[in-house]
Amino acid sequence: ALSGAETVVSTRTSGAGPGGTIAIGAREVSIAEGAQVSATTSGTGTAGRVQVSGEQVSVASGARVEAQTLAGAAGDGGDVTIRAGAALTVRG
Repeated sequence: ALSGAETVVSTRTSGAGPGGTIAIGAREVSIAEGAQVSATTSGTGTAGRVQVSGEQVSVASGARVEAQTLAGAAGDGGDVTIRAGAALTVRG
């Protein structure tokens, strides 16, 4: 479980190279209470990938799973993939 506004898992690039890959996998994955999983670029490189997988995946209560390009950057935002075998819950 990733929980709380100060919980951050991230990859970032500010140059021409790509950001990394964040892969989170477990039987039950919970990202909640403002936790953040992100791939970001502020340069020309691609932000990277975020992959979340589990039988039950929950993203709730202000949590964020994202790939983004910051203002003024030329790189692509990257990819977000969420795979749930049995249940995916997204709320608030």
